[in-house]
Amino acid sequence: MFEDAVSFTGKNIDKLETLAVTKMTSMFKGATVFNSACAASSTNTNIWKVEVITFVSMFEGASTFNKPVSTWTFGPGTIVAATGFTNMFKNAAAFNSPIFKVAANWN
Repeated sequence: MFEDAVSFTGKNIDKLETLAVTKMTSMFKGATVFNSACAASSTNTNIWKVEVITFVSMFEGASTFNKPVSTWTFGPGTIVAATGFTNMFKNAAAFNSPIFKVAANWN
């Protein structure tokens, strides 16, 4: 969506309704000045509600991004394979924030 948008700052990203989104592959890849919160809303439950199955390279190269993604809520039954996180924060040099909880079911 915003891949290689080097001037994208994240204006209005806090209002993004993600309920129907299933893939965020390379969404902010290369968005070098992007550093806006991608936080779930307490008033609109569709904002940053994550039912995503792949986050591959989502923030790769977003070198200034350092906002927590720990507020993301996952829909019931959402399953992400371990490979769905490949390179999610690769070269996101500033990132040092809380991430969402990942539960493992080892049946």
